[in-house]
Amino acid sequence: MKFSINECIKIISLYLTDYINQDQFIELFFSNYDDFETALRDDIFWDIIDTNFTHDDERAKLETELAYYIIECYHISLQDISDSYVEKLIEERENPALCDMLSENYYPEQKEEVTIDFSNIFTHDELIELIRSKLDFPEYCTNWDAIHDMVYSVWYPKKILIVNWELLNDRFPDDAIILKRILSEAVWGCRISNKEITVEYV
Repeated sequence: MKFSINECIKIISLYLTDYINQDQFIELFFSNYDDFETALRDDIFWDIIDTNFTHDDERAKLETELAYYIIECYHISLQDISDSYVEKLIEERENPALCDMLSENYYPEQKEEVTIDFSNIFTHDELIELIRSKLDFPEYCTNWDAIHDMVYSVWYPKKILIVNWELLNDRFPDDAIILKRILSEAVWGCRISNKEITVEYV
C-alpha cells in the first residue's frame, strides 16, 4: 500500500508519541522506503537512514530533529496525538497495516468511574476545560463544537458521576442543555459499540 505524504508524517508523529514502537517505525519506514523518500526533506530522510537505533544518543538526536521538523514544516502539535486520535485512526482503518500495529500497542483500559464536580465552575471556559480534561478530549477541544466533533472518538469511563448539576444548570442553563445532549450522544455511541457507560446526575 502506497503511503501519502500525510501518512508518512502521521507515522512519524505516532512514533514520537510512542503509539508505535521503534521496531514498528523502522518496519514501516523501510518497507515504504520510496514513499518516505518522496515525502520527507532530503536531510531528514537520510538522517533516518543513517541513524543507529540501538544507540540511545543517536536515536534521541533523531527524535528531537523529527519533532522540530513536523512542528515547523507541518504545524503538527504532538499534544494532539492523543488516545482519542489513535482510536479514530483504528476505527476508520484507512491504512490497515498501520491500524493493525496501533491495535497491537493500544487498547486502553476503560476507567471505572470519573466524577465531574461543577461547584467551582464560574465561567464558560472553565466549564469547557473541566469537561475536556475529565473526559480526555484532545487539547484542541476548546468549545462545544470541537467537543461534539469528537464525541464518538473518546474512550469514556464506565460511569460518569455529575456532581452539583443543578448548580451548573442555574449558572449556565444553555451550556447545561448542550452538555446533557453531548453526554446522551456519548452513552448512545458507547452502547452501539458494546461499551458499558452510565451517566448519573446528583
